[in-house]
Amino acid sequence: MFHPVVVQNQVGDVCIKTIEFYVKRLQTRKKDMDKSEKKAAKGEVNEADIDKERILYTKFSRKTEKLLSFCFSLLYNLAEDLNIERKMVKRKIV
Repeated sequence: MFHPVVVQNQVGDVCIKTIEFYVKRLQTRKKDMDKSEKKAAKGEVNEADIDKERILYTKFSRKTEKLLSFCFSLLYNLAEDLNIERKMVKRKIV
């Protein structure tokens, strides 16, 4: 029922771009977290700051997982149409 409206307004494309953005953002945060933990192991950074950063990273990852779950389910439902599924395969979303 809503498929034509969703396709016409290019919601799927926005979901794909959102997924790409948040995956890169999560990877960047993970790298920063690893760097901070290495500094803490050397004694360069306070352990309390690292704990705060871990909590923020955990909250961010939970929110990101919820958003990505929604985007993937939307794309999965859009893929019922064979033409849209072919477009997804062309963009290497499998």
